[in-house]
Amino acid sequence: MLYLKQSTAAQAILLGPFVDDTDGATAETALTIANTDIRLSANGGNMFAKTSGGGTHDENGWYTITLDATDTATVGSLQISCKVAGALAVFSEVQVLEEAVYDTVFGSGATLDVNVTKVAGQTASAAATVDFDDIAAILVDTGTTLPLSLTAIETDTQDLQTQIGSAGAGLSGVPWNASWDAEVQSEVNDALVALGLDHLVNAAVAGTDVADNSIVAKLVSSSATADWDSFVNTTDALEAIADSGGGDATEAKQDSIIAAVITNAAGADIAADIIAVKAETAAIVADTNELQTDDVPGLIAALNDISTAEVNTEVDTALADIHLDHLLAVDYDPATPPGVATALLNELVESDVGVSRFTVNALENGPSGSGASAEAIADAVWDEAATGHTDAGKAGAQLWTDIDAILVDTNELQSDDVPGLIAALNDFNPTTDAVANVTLVATTTTNTDMRGTDSANTTTPPTAVAIADQVWDEALVDHLTPATMGWQVAAVLEDTATTIPAQITTAQSDLDIITGADGVNLLSATQASVDAIEADTTEIQADWTNGGRLDLILDAVLAMLDDARAEPGQGAPPVNPDLATKIDYLYKAFRNRKTQTATTFSLYDDAGTVVDQKSTVSDDGTTATLGEIVTGP
Repeated sequence: MLYLKQSTAAQAILLGPFVDDTDGATAETALTIANTDIRLSANGGNMFAKTSGGGTHDENGWYTITLDATDTATVGSLQISCKVAGALAVFSEVQVLEEAVYDTVFGSGATLDVNVTKVAGQTASAAATVDFDDIAAILVDTGTTLPLSLTAIETDTQDLQTQIGSAGAGLSGVPWNASWDAEVQSEVNDALVALGLDHLVNAAVAGTDVADNSIVAKLVSSSATADWDSFVNTTDALEAIADSGGGDATEAKQDSIIAAVITNAAGADIAADIIAVKAETAAIVADTNELQTDDVPGLIAALNDISTAEVNTEVDTALADIHLDHLLAVDYDPATPPGVATALLNELVESDVGVSRFTVNALENGPSGSGASAEAIADAVWDEAATGHTDAGKAGAQLWTDIDAILVDTNELQSDDVPGLIAALNDFNPTTDAVANVTLVATTTTNTDMRGTDSANTTTPPTAVAIADQVWDEALVDHLTPATMGWQVAAVLEDTATTIPAQITTAQSDLDIITGADGVNLLSATQASVDAIEADTTEIQADWTNGGRLDLILDAVLAMLDDARAEPGQGAPPVNPDLATKIDYLYKAFRNRKTQTATTFSLYDDAGTVVDQKSTVSDDGTTATLGEIVTGP
């Protein structure tokens, strides 16, 4: 302990060591320490700045500071603290003695005050009732009994240090008891009820249960003052909106119907997607149920032993581990999404030439308005331009290709002079009685005389009509060589007789599964989904714009998170405060000055001088009991 003289200037002391605030070991030898960096507190009072003069480095991170008469004006304990950028905080405590006492003990040639008059008044001879046997007993106690007791106490404290271990490691095995578990669960349940969160899945909700202009109220009401009472589930629920139909038969919607229901090359099954979403929902419900049983206060209390920087680092690492940093801080490439491909966000978002967009499945159950009639949709489908469906492997593209080929072939047949072409094969000219490029032998005088000999044809050639009949009556099974006319015709027959009907049957089966009915009209049944998709995408585009509902919600949440809050003042913590107030008390308990005596735990205000909350502590030799926090001082 250092001793200083009251109200005396130029009293120098060493303060340190100052070490680096990153590694906690390297001495800081070039700090700039101002008088305002050095804070003083006399006898536990409010802290104040050193009157003048900062600190000068001596060696190894120790700095000389000089206290003046103002700094040492109060007799008693003087606590000194200093925190400058780049170094850990340093603390020290000195004792300020009255001038006479200080001079008596530390003055040059000092001698203790031996005022005989004062001493004589207290000597044994002056005391009429002094028992010298008591003095002898005292000497025994101080010489033998007390040293033995002190030795026993020292043994016990060393044993406690061994049992507890470094940084309280030995306390980590202290188990929770059933009463405490039940109390924590009750407190968490009370907090959920107080905030109305039990209405999410466990309790019915009335209009008064949801505060006006709360986030939930704004999600269901478009009024200037958002009110839950304006929500009518029979008309405003997602299922009711989806069942109402809506939209119009635009080309884009028709493309969506064909791509999603008829021409989906990957064979996507909407019912399977719905089942997958239900599985994800079940997992979410399991997680929320687990949260209800988690020891949240215990987990929060465990954070008291870590610094803000460590918390920030751990949170950043945790967010990066589950890829949530891609929401706002890290670039998200939908072409190569992070994490598992079947994760919820990766299934809801796909790449549109490097830009994120919602998938068709993500929007298929969205709300929509009124829809076009079945006749209008049928007309739009049959009037659809062939050039709009050219993706390889799609049934629509193959159908248009085959129809175009048939039209080319039939148009060509209509313009071809088949009899003329066949007649042109006859090179005989009746006028000149000659055959082109053939020299008639002497015995051949007329066309009818020319037959041929040996292995040559000796019968009359068939007529053009007979040849045409044979061509059209030829069996197709003998002409299936790829790229031939017969092969093309067989492919068309295969598509029209087997492939297309099979695809229509599959689409009809999927539609029956989705709707829960048999034989539902394909175009009529899918119109509602198309309208719902358009309404959802339109609504989402509006919500994500600056000033849209989602943008306003995010702005409100960010504003709440950025809002500075005052710490709770003096008084007993309320039984069921809101979540923000609970967090305020936790942060205050984590940050502010705390003291612990044998019977009382005290939590101070921001200045560290006034007890705002306190709790009694008792120990029966077996269990240490910390009572409920009440108001200070």
